[in-house]
Amino acid sequence: PSVEEAGRLAMTYDAFSCIHEGTGTWWDLFQATAWVCEKCGQHVRALTYADASLDHPRTPGSTTLPMTRVAMHQVRGRCLASLGRTADAATAFEAAAELASKHELFFLEVLALRDFKLHILDAAGHGEHASRRLGQALRQLRNPESMSQLLMGLDAAQLIALAPPGSSYRLSFDGVGET
Repeated sequence: PSVEEAGRLAMTYDAFSCIHEGTGTWWDLFQATAWVCEKCGQHVRALTYADASLDHPRTPGSTTLPMTRVAMHQVRGRCLASLGRTADAATAFEAAAELASKHELFFLEVLALRDFKLHILDAAGHGEHASRRLGQALRQLRNPESMSQLLMGLDAAQLIALAPPGSSYRLSFDGVGET
């Protein structure tokens, strides 16, 4: 559906909207559509729906829920990375991590930083810094060692053992980090 059609569906109280309302603490129509498009490799379309979800209050059916907004920033980051738009992807991943941290959604912060590391920072020469940031985020969880299964090949125990990232480290995308 177009963004306008999806907005109307999300705002119309019918059988679909009952499902939307019942799961509204985590789920919205734009989010679901963005995920499907991303999974199917339709990155430009996924960006359209992720952007619509984040475009509150201008787009009917968009959201202010932090969990959904974090997820949509992550979708944006992954799709932008797939399209080769590294700086834009970095901005999206930073937005996801910052919003998750602000609302103390530490699990979601870990997932955002994982995606940022794997999709952007490792290839851009910032792998060590990314690992330190991810380790710092993991330390906020109750049982961080159990996260290895969700870290796509990264070892949670190794990440946790790293020193925190330097506060003076600045990211650049010419392949070299600045300290």
